[in-house]
Amino acid sequence: MMGRTTSQGCIHPRRGSRRRRSSSIVVLLLAVTLVSTACGARLTAAQLAAANASGSNGLGSGGSGTGSSAKSGAGTTNTTAAGSAGTAGSAGSAATGGGSATGGASATGPAATAGGAAASGPTCPNGAAGSGPGVSASTITLGNVSTVTGPVPGLFTSARLGTQAFIAYQNSIGGVCGRKLALDSADDDLEEAQNSTAVQSLTGQVLAFVGSFSVADDGGAPAMASSGVPDIGEALTPARFNLPDNFSPSPQPAGFITGPFQHFAQKFGSNVTQHMALLAEDQGTAQAQGTAQEKAMESVGYKFVYQSTSISPTTSDFGSYIAAMKSAGVQGLIFEATAAVYGAMASQMYTAGYTIPFADWGAPAYDPQFITTGGPGANGAILEQTLAMYEGQDAAAIPEVGLFDKWYSSVSGGQVPTIYAAYGWLSGMLFVQGINAGRAPTRAALINGLKTITNFGGNGLAAPVNPAAKTPADCFIIIDVNNGKFVRDPATPSGFTCSGAYFHE
Repeated sequence: MMGRTTSQGCIHPRRGSRRRRSSSIVVLLLAVTLVSTACGARLTAAQLAAANASGSNGLGSGGSGTGSSAKSGAGTTNTTAAGSAGTAGSAGSAATGGGSATGGASATGPAATAGGAAASGPTCPNGAAGSGPGVSASTITLGNVSTVTGPVPGLFTSARLGTQAFIAYQNSIGGVCGRKLALDSADDDLEEAQNSTAVQSLTGQVLAFVGSFSVADDGGAPAMASSGVPDIGEALTPARFNLPDNFSPSPQPAGFITGPFQHFAQKFGSNVTQHMALLAEDQGTAQAQGTAQEKAMESVGYKFVYQSTSISPTTSDFGSYIAAMKSAGVQGLIFEATAAVYGAMASQMYTAGYTIPFADWGAPAYDPQFITTGGPGANGAILEQTLAMYEGQDAAAIPEVGLFDKWYSSVSGGQVPTIYAAYGWLSGMLFVQGINAGRAPTRAALINGLKTITNFGGNGLAAPVNPAAKTPADCFIIIDVNNGKFVRDPATPSGFTCSGAYFHE
């Protein structure tokens, strides 16, 4: 049954195989690993435990509840994100719409408030004539279809909460077009058929979809295509990504950014770059992800001397892999996995007395779980990502990070934000910028407005991209783990470094 909630007032995705309720839990975990590795996202220890406990058929159930901090599970939830909306209307300060870039080509957009409504650019005037589903004289209703229940309860709940957090903030500063925003949400239960049903059900009731997040989003793509409904959010399958009316705050075509690897080559030298290892979990699309990253690195001069791309996601003993890497003279490592797996590997390498200069665990390691699991083995890790340090480390330097964290905490009951939450918030920002550019609350005006947005960076929360052309970021930050804490690498002390290019497969 489709769970729906109404909130009033308030990756590098790899285009992979179908995932159904009847799939085994191992297949689910591999699918999640794929999304985690690609998008810089991850599962919490509790979610992994829930998945493992759900049995071989992958069936699980989550808790139900009400209120802004409810963990969505089986059944319907009624989540309101407006509770404290009136208390922080002035939060955040003015920032550039495209985000700042340092150490390379600069990339800035029109001046904008932290909430994304252009201060010196076009705006949707109060009382602008509206039409179409989801639009009334006082309210604009948006839709969100994300995976909340299913084999891993709460899997992408934070994507919904991130969208709700932005809506709560935007309403606190007056909404848009003289109207308050509301979110009508549905849970696809990690089912393509359910995703299709949810999209069809909501299409006639909402102006646009905002912040939806699901590895089953190809299910609803045909309904979106036939209706022409605007869709602002991260697409995880090619069917949704290729929709002409899908606009992503962080477009992710197949391929990899090369700038970080050029930097690492200069930092570590040829002894490291010519002795690399690639590890990946045992699943076709995850293996393809590893191969794509390998090709991108080889395009800038790296050489791989050891590969193992058939690692079970349930592996707990990495001794044989560590011994093989030692034997091959490996000095640098990339691994397609999740934060918990990275931590286990790092811990066992430390125990074995095996240290390498370049342990690039990638964006999924930006997670407290990696440090907790890895222990002293996590120190010295290095990773790169195309978002700011959204867990709070960048809050003082980037007002949008502090704004996001504040409002996400208010709707989630104080949870640490995830990458999914950040994408939900950024999707809300892109929606507001699009409707302001279109100057009217209609689907046609919104789409026309979104087509003009060629430089978007979430006021510094994300590296600049071109949503209109679906062009990905070629800017990045580098994060180190020092003394059990995530810190910015001296190479990217602030903003983003823009260098290299995007290697397209």
